[in-house]
Amino acid sequence: MFVASDMPDAVRAMLPEAFALAEPPQGETSEVAFVRSSGRPDIVIKRTDNPLYSQWLQREAKVLAALADSGLPIPEVVGHHVDGDTDWLLMTRLPGDDGWQALVSACPNRRRTLLRALGEMLARIHSLPIPSALSDADSTPWLDRHRIYAAELSLEDELLSSFGPPPPEVRTFIHGDFTLDNVLFCDDRVCGVIDWSGCGAGDPRFDIALALATSPELVLDPADLEAFFDGYVGDDLPGPLRVMVQELYGVG
Repeated sequence: MFVASDMPDAVRAMLPEAFALAEPPQGETSEVAFVRSSGRPDIVIKRTDNPLYSQWLQREAKVLAALADSGLPIPEVVGHHVDGDTDWLLMTRLPGDDGWQALVSACPNRRRTLLRALGEMLARIHSLPIPSALSDADSTPWLDRHRIYAAELSLEDELLSSFGPPPPEVRTFIHGDFTLDNVLFCDDRVCGVIDWSGCGAGDPRFDIALALATSPELVLDPADLEAFFDGYVGDDLPGPLRVMVQELYGVG
């Protein structure tokens, strides 16, 4: 983890005069630290000098700005600074319990309450109009872009490869990395969704698959899946998307 002396003056100027840095439990693609100061909410700082991850930080800053008025529980950008080859992104830290830890430690009844809330949040995201500011500059489809990312990171792309194209009438705004580690729960509701660099017009099945990817640590049973889709297939979900999900997953 970086230390305060590593920060350029422009980054230090965005922070309180007195603060301490704490290392979070995760942060694989960028160096991440929490900025803690007396009487003020924590700030999250991400830093990277990797060209690919730098693109992701720049994308995340753009996404959070574009979604600022969406009503979604997302971080607020405090500042973004490029210092030579190094990108710094500062944002507010959201409260809440790590989604993965909350789910695996919950009793069956509470687990289903959490899964229903997870489905409801994902439906809110998928029902959001695609912000014009996030229209991709090139013509590379979202799925192809993520296959390229997976190849550059030497990651398995079995999930990506398992999808054919969605029906042409289904054009959905997706998170792109909707794992439980990127979800925060407060009092059995989703109170935060983080790590937005992979979002855009994409395949909703990818978000659903990641949201339900709990094996082998936790094997979801039919009642768990029913709870998730009860939350997901609501009245506000766009009609074509609702039909596709009902047909694919056999839900009412």
